[in-house]
Amino acid sequence: MLIKEYARIINLFTAEFAAGYCDDGLINWEKLVEFNSKKT
Repeated sequence: MLIKEYARIINLFTAEFAAGYCDDGLINWEKLVEFNSKKT
């Protein structure tokens, strides 16, 4: 069942990425680069 758990986690990360950084199924590169360039 390790493969099913791995697939579940990948699907969760993919959904989270799409919700945060995609518009109409396309990556919003400005938003992604802005996030990646922020200082913490």
